Amino acid sequence: EKETVIALVYSASGGVGKSTLALGISSALAKSFNKVLYINAQRINSFQNRLSNPSSIPNSAVSEFTNASGNLFGRISHIIRNEGFDYLPPFSMALPSIGLDFAIYAEIAKSAKASKKYDVIIIDTDCVFDKEKADLITLSDKVIIVVEQTKNSVFSTNMLLKNISCNDNEKYHFVCNNFNDKESNAIVSSNYVVNEYVRHFDSFDSIKINDLAKQPDIQKVSYLIV
Repeated sequence: EKETVIALVYSASGGVGKSTLALGISSALAKSFNKVLYINAQRINSFQNRLSNPSSIPNSAVSEFTNASGNLFGRISHIIRNEGFDYLPPFSMALPSIGLDFAIYAEIAKSAKASKKYDVIIIDTDCVFDKEKADLITLSDKVIIVVEQTKNSVFSTNMLLKNISCNDNEKYHFVCNNFNDKESNAIVSSNYVVNEYVRHFDSFDSIKINDLAKQPDIQKVSYLIV
């Protein structure tokens, strides 16, 4: 029986299109007949602007996440929605404002993996590096580090690599997002090797998730996971 793969999509700095890419990867994997769960593990959720149903988890359901009994995913499974792939809907406010700890995301992923319902669990997280983020990296079978070709992105990623070891080429993959071959590529002076390039295309910000999944570059990134 095939093991569930937990894949973390991460970047060293914001604004690199990481969440858009993670949603596209989730859709591409689902279209390739994988059962996919997408978890947006950010302190403030904003990914929902790309969804058909952007509504938040009802406040009345938040207590399900703090219930002391086991099988967390079983308790919250009725909250899970689907837009081609399953996803955890957004929380209405930042986690501390509703009494939840960031570690809840790792607990959800572990519980969902134990359910054996999914082939792939995509965890899309913010660029803060702390103990909780290190725990997510340890938990994950694959880590997709999203970079851009800019000097700022390369510098930030090089700084990140001082804190984590990416020697395992089966686990860690670097993806350059929004690549434009007409502009200078600072990655040539970086401390890492990019596995895949996702080329710049117009209307990236407004394109539908289903259309993202049809992009050949995003499909190639999804192959790094399965």
